[in-house]
Amino acid sequence: MDDDRIFMTDLWLKDFIKDVPRYLKIALDEEPVQVTTEDNRDVIIIPMEEYNALRRAKNNLEYLKKLRESEEQYKNGQVIVKTMAELEAMARE
Repeated sequence: MDDDRIFMTDLWLKDFIKDVPRYLKIALDEEPVQVTTEDNRDVIIIPMEEYNALRRAKNNLEYLKKLRESEEQYKNGQVIVKTMAELEAMARE
C-alpha cells in the first residue's frame, strides 16, 4: 500500500516565534511547517516554488473544468456558432 501521508513540522505560534529562523529553514529545506495560533487557526509555511506549483495546478484544474463544461454545452447544442466573416461584420457594426 502506498504511503500518501504528508509529513510536516507542527507547532504552536508561541514556539514558532521563539525560533523563527530554525522553522523557516525547515520549511525551505525539509518539510512544510504548520503553525497553529492561539485561536486554533493554522498556517502552513512552504517554499515559494512549491506554492507556485500548487497555484498552477489549481488554475489548471479550474481551466480543465471550464473546458469540460464548454464541451458539454457544445454537445447539448447550447452554443452559438459564427463564422469568422460574421464575427468581423459584427465588429464593424
